[in-house]
Amino acid sequence: MSYDLALGPTNDLVFAANRDLLGVSGRAMYDQRIKTRLKIRRGTWVFDVEKKLGSRLDLVLGRASESAMTEVTAFVHEALDGMDDVTITSVEVTSPDENTRSSILSIKVGYFVNIAGEEAPFLATDEQQEESIVAVQL
Repeated sequence: MSYDLALGPTNDLVFAANRDLLGVSGRAMYDQRIKTRLKIRRGTWVFDVEKKLGSRLDLVLGRASESAMTEVTAFVHEALDGMDDVTITSVEVTSPDENTRSSILSIKVGYFVNIAGEEAPFLATDEQQEESIVAVQL
C-alpha cells in the first residue's frame, strides 16, 4: 500500500500523537499530491533533473484577465500531466476579487483515481469510482 508523509497547511511535516511522523494514504494522499504539484514552481525542485515537476501558475498570479484564467486551466493540466494514477475531470478557477484587491487564486480540481493491480485493494471501490474535488489557494 502506498502512502506519503502528511503535510500540514504550511507544507511542514505533521507529527502524530505518538510523536512519529504522520502518514497519509487513499484519497487524502492524492489530494495532497495534487496540491503539492500545483504549489511548487515548475523546475525549482533540486531533485527534479528534468524540470517537469510543479506548475507555472506563478506566471498568472496578480493578473485577473480572462486570458489569465484560461492559462490557469492549461497550467493545471500541464502540472498534473505526469500523474498517471489520476484522471483530471474538471478544473474550476475563481479569479481574484477586484473589489477587495485580493490576490488569492482559488482552483478546484476534479479527478478520478486510476488504480489497477496490487494497489487496487487498498482504495475502497467508491474511492476509485467517485469524483473527488481538491481546492487549492495560491
